[in-house]
Amino acid sequence: MISAELPQVNSSSLSLTHGWNFISVPKTLNASNNTAGSLFGSVETNSTNILAYNAQTQTWVLIQNENEIIQPLNGYWIYAANQTTIALTYPSDPAPPSTKTLYPGWNAIGLSSAEPASAKSALAGTSWRTIIPWNLADGRYDAAIINGGSDANSPDRLMTLGNGYWVYLDAQNTMTGLTA
Repeated sequence: MISAELPQVNSSSLSLTHGWNFISVPKTLNASNNTAGSLFGSVETNSTNILAYNAQTQTWVLIQNENEIIQPLNGYWIYAANQTTIALTYPSDPAPPSTKTLYPGWNAIGLSSAEPASAKSALAGTSWRTIIPWNLADGRYDAAIINGGSDANSPDRLMTLGNGYWVYLDAQNTMTGLTA
């Protein structure tokens, strides 16, 4: 069943629930809080770290360097021992839209936008087949969004800020953020 209520995420904060969270940042962050250490340093993780998926090598990457930049359009797994909210800050001058190379197979992505957007808009120009959305509010996966699907599986369904998504593609493409 699809949750009718959108997660409590906006462009100025990211709420983490207790347990694993599949997240993304919606826009390019201010240089003062765009690293793993500055953004997630206050999250109690119980020695569990941040994971990113490298679609080119089809491997999980443990983010061990506190200076690694957290990018929009990327999906990250982070464990939070407690529910917490992370403040997101952005440059005063808007950054250009983010881009991400998507590889054939599964890719961990996020929505780079100022507002929720339909899957077909967010992934326009790519050869995507299926999107598996993570629901931050419920801490679970929602029903798949299928390119050419209908009803609950329609590509008109909204992708929401802060959520991580799995997207399956047939060919290498470049995803471009909707707004920076």
